Amino acid sequence: NDCESIMAHEIGHVLGIGGVGRQKCAPNCTPSNTRGGLAINADYNSTACPNAGAEAVRIGVINNVNELNLERIGARGSACSHIEDFAPASEPWSDLMTARFNPGKIQLLTRVDLGALLDLEGYSGIQMDRADDISSVSQLSESDAMVMADEMHYLRVDHAFTLHHEHGKGNGKDGHVVDTIYIENHA
Repeated sequence: NDCESIMAHEIGHVLGIGGVGRQKCAPNCTPSNTRGGLAINADYNSTACPNAGAEAVRIGVINNVNELNLERIGARGSACSHIEDFAPASEPWSDLMTARFNPGKIQLLTRVDLGALLDLEGYSGIQMDRADDISSVSQLSESDAMVMADEMHYLRVDHAFTLHHEHGKGNGKDGHVVDTIYIENHA
């Protein structure tokens, strides 16, 4: 549900996506002083931080690693603190770590998000193949997407950070698949 997706998003920030990521991957990004203003220097540095952009190219949401940016719109807290929204508006999904929450859309933990964690360094055991698959979600009907959106993400903390997410299958009545991504901080 929406609350669980928002909590998962905020845990992404706790892990470093946004704040620490900005310092390393877009150190010159400067948010606007106004809510609707534009940040400057929001380019995601694909040399210092090669993984998120490479994963965005791999899943087909950008063509070149240099096209990945941090959020440009907004003041501190939005601009420079999130990955720029790269999901086409027509899709039933949205990336979990973008600045704008899209209620009614499935909030996916994508390979781009996991690549952003790898860019921070200090994390190991991140299994890229456990990211949510945007191609399977893109083919869902709107009603199936809504059912899946209600069943998506939740987080729990164990001995290491554990990100747990569920996916409904078909019409949501015939079971679910559970994947777990373990993230250890060795910093």
